[in-house]
Formats: sequence, structure tokens, C-alpha cells
Amino acid sequence: MTEFVNALKILKQNDLNLGKVIDLIKPEYQKKEDDDFTSLVKIIIGQQLSNSAAKTIITRVENYLGEKTFNLKTIESASNKNLRLCGISNAKVNYIKSFSETLIQTPKYFTNLRKNNADQILTELCKIKGVGIWTASIFAMGSLNHKNIFPYGDVSLNKAIKVIYKEDLNQEEVISKWSPYKSYACRVLWQWVDKGMPNIS
Repeated sequence: MTEFVNALKILKQNDLNLGKVIDLIKPEYQKKEDDDFTSLVKIIIGQQLSNSAAKTIITRVENYLGEKTFNLKTIESASNKNLRLCGISNAKVNYIKSFSETLIQTPKYFTNLRKNNADQILTELCKIKGVGIWTASIFAMGSLNHKNIFPYGDVSLNKAIKVIYKEDLNQEEVISKWSPYKSYACRVLWQWVDKGMPNIS
């Protein structure tokens, strides 16, 4: 929590536009709630979906499985048809099932993953079928708490950056101002988008 507050101070100093957003919405620190497996499954479910659509599907899956923390064996034994009826695409069901089998065979996968640096973590995660750079980045930011990651391809962030920086937009220059707290800057923008992108001028 203290680090989050300090990060916001540095972000405000380095980026005046982002500072206006921070002053306006007063971002809240969001604590990690899920274990690594549950977190990654939820991120895969949410690929290319709006937050509201992803939450609806995840709630259906939780109700179907009878658990909010997904168990490897529960997922593995779950009916593909019933998972699809929850709203998960056939491809995503196959990705999740395949990854469940991998973790059952490699129980120390996440323990070993944490021993790597951020770039190595993203590379390893992208070896999982169905996991691209966006999914890997979101997981590294949230579950592994890496502070300096930008999830390229995130629709909400791209939209927020275009609205805030307008004609001055050069995404790489904007993102570079946020180092070493790119992850926290992204959280600020996500919260701003969730609040309806209130006017900061």
C-alpha cells in the first residue's frame, strides 16, 4: 500500500496528464485475491471481452463448479459442454484444460516461474497454448506483482491514452514516462475508464 502511494507521487511528477487523472479519481489500491491458477484461468476467460462480459462468464463458471477458487482437478473433470454453456469459447476451454493437465504434471510450475525476471516470465508464459503477450503481461502485473509492465494490445489502455494525450500521442514516449511503475500507471487508467473516463481538463 505504501509503495502504491509512493508510486503515484512519482507518476504525478513524471507525467502531468496522468497526474490530473490521479488527482481526479484518487485511485484505490487493489489487493490480489486469487491464487495463480485461478487468476490465469480468469484472464484467459476474459481475453478480448469487456470487463462486464468477463465477470458474467466467470460468475457462471464459479456457480457451475461450486467454487470461487478454481481447483485443478475440478477444472480437469468439468464437462467441456457445461463450460461452453457458461459462455467460454471452445478454444478457451481447450486452453484451460490443457494448462490444467500441464500443472498437474508440473506442480512447481508457478514456483519455478517466479524465479525468473519479468522478460523471462513473459517468455515462459507465452509458451502456454492460448497465452499471448497481453495475457502474460496481465498475469505478471497482477499475480506476480511486477511493477514495470505495460500490456500491449490492451483495448482500454489504448483508448485511454488516445483520449488523454490527443494530438501529442506517441505511445512509447508516454509509456516511458511511467517507468519504473508502468503497472501502476495502467491500474490508474483502468480505474479511470471504469469510472466512465471523466473529463480531466
